[in-house]
Parts: sequence; structure tokens; C-alpha cells
Amino acid sequence: MARINKRGHKRYTRRLKVVFKDAERTYTSFSSDISNSGLFIRTNRAFAPGSIINIELYLPDDSIAYLKGKVKRAEKTALNVIKNGMGVKLLEVDGKFRRFLKKEFSEEDEKGTGRYSVPQPGNEAEEFILLRCDSCNAKNKIKKSMLDLGLKCGRCGKALHP
Repeated sequence: MARINKRGHKRYTRRLKVVFKDAERTYTSFSSDISNSGLFIRTNRAFAPGSIINIELYLPDDSIAYLKGKVKRAEKTALNVIKNGMGVKLLEVDGKFRRFLKKEFSEEDEKGTGRYSVPQPGNEAEEFILLRCDSCNAKNKIKKSMLDLGLKCGRCGKALHP
């Protein structure tokens, strides 16, 4: 069964330094993948979904792109097999970020080295379930294959129980 593609833009694997902050807190981490409309930030200090954050993305040419985004999902777990972090939808981007995407990823597309979200034949769709946190009542989308592992709530960090 083919996976349904909900993404509107291609994603590219790129590890870049990221400083992200809200009104009170500032953290430094790395990006995991980037697209025209968002990025995934690898961190154990993810903000709650719905949070508006300012992002400084350190580009390969030593310049800094200034972005604003909204946290769409947060992943927190003690397991190394699951990426801890947060998916961020970009609300505002600057010219440096646009130029970076155009330059870096048009070259990857020509070489065929970019990571696409388009389903490939033979990929099986991953099944998910929703677990509600006993502590904060948040819904957490969990892969069925991960249910036997120690899972944590994406909002409050407390243990989830299937």
C-alpha cells in the first residue's frame, strides 16, 4: 500500500546549526530536514505544538537566515531510534533562506540526491495510533511498531501508557 503524501514541498536532509527561541527561552540545536514550508529541529527541548518561535538558521556560507515558525508537532522519547525534536511550519522567511533553498536544492535535484516525500513503489504505509496523555490530556501520534518502547508525551514529557 502506498503512503499518502500530505506534504506540499520536497524535503531535503540538511544538518545546520539552529538557535530557536520564544519570549522566555533560547536553545541551540540542529536541523534534520528542510523544505520551502518547514523544518524539523532535533532537540530534547521541544516547545509545545502551537508555539510561535523565532529561528536563526546558520547557513553553510556563514550567514544567518532569520525565520519565524509555528510548532506543528513535538516528539520526545527516551529512545534513540526515534528522532526527538519538533516539526515547525515556517510563517516568515528572509531572502537569505530563499536564496539558500534555491541554490542548494536545485543542485541536489539535478543530481538526484535530494530526499523527496513522494512515495516510492514498494514502501509500506506506517500505521499510527493516538495515545492520550494521562497527565496533560494531549493527543500523541505513535507508530504502532513503537508501542513496546518507553514513550513520552510530546507536550509534558510524562510517560505514555498504551
